[in-house]
Amino acid sequence: MSNDTDRAAWLEQRRSGLGGTDSAKVIGVSTWGDAFTVFQEKMGLVAKPLDNPAMRVGRIMEPVIAKEFAEKYKVELDKGCFLRDPKIDWLIGTTDYHLRGVRAGLDCKMPQSPRAIAKWGKEDSDEVPLEYFSQAQHYLRLTGWDVWYLAAMLPAERGGEDEVETRRYIIEPDKEFIEMLVEECGAFWVNHIKAGIEPAPTSNNLAREYLKARHPSETAELLEPTAELRKQVEAYRIVRDRAAELVKSKEDFEAYFKFLIGDATGFDFGDAGKITWKKSRDGSEVDWQMATREILSSLKLTGHQISEASEIISKYTTIKEGTRRFNFGLKEKA
Repeated sequence: MSNDTDRAAWLEQRRSGLGGTDSAKVIGVSTWGDAFTVFQEKMGLVAKPLDNPAMRVGRIMEPVIAKEFAEKYKVELDKGCFLRDPKIDWLIGTTDYHLRGVRAGLDCKMPQSPRAIAKWGKEDSDEVPLEYFSQAQHYLRLTGWDVWYLAAMLPAERGGEDEVETRRYIIEPDKEFIEMLVEECGAFWVNHIKAGIEPAPTSNNLAREYLKARHPSETAELLEPTAELRKQVEAYRIVRDRAAELVKSKEDFEAYFKFLIGDATGFDFGDAGKITWKKSRDGSEVDWQMATREILSSLKLTGHQISEASEIISKYTTIKEGTRRFNFGLKEKA
């Protein structure tokens, strides 16, 4: 069986319940999706869950991180497996690894952006991104085990800029969090998945991608607004105006900080971090179509040769499909 077939079978199995990454989305703490995106996947409304390079890199690096974890902390690991709770029908999960001889599991992470890396705290603490804390609590409830470890490959605290290390984070069961997670996810499963009622999307990036995939273009006329929608429109107007004020304040602060920095690199706040104003690398962009046409003209080719070359250019020219743009075009009172 190929890796693609194995993954397809696993994805189909995942649709039968909520896993650790799903529950984090449902309760609203995930950067990878929300309740709306989980509904799309479980109900088969998208061809397959959206994937991206960061997710693929994480899957590739998982066994490498696990190997380093096992060597660094002197433990033996068994590959994880698909699990299902015998009493709660929606509670499922596919674990990364289990520690041999103890009631503990392991999940491997590889944060890649500076913003993602900054969310990880000191080694052997539980200072991890909330979505991964939630995922660990999900698995602790599913297995009934005592501890869940997270292994994160992060920039080395000592060494060169390009050096990395695997750090251990220790997550123990949080009774109140688990109770909240089970209650929220159980309600989602009954009220949305079983009832077939689609939850409203949030501003999550993946939710936006799913909306574009589901509704790439408009095919019907304008809708008549309901009384409830009119209330929501007024609420949106207030939020929009406040957001504009906050953006203006943020930009004013940034301009002031840049004024103070001047020709320096920025400010060093020690353990708290840095504020910097640094120039990015110069980039370049070539209009290859125009450049090629000018090169062809300078070579004094015949009209027929230029025509053939133009056909080749057209062959490799693609049309970028337009996207739907949201426009709030109401006057002060809707």
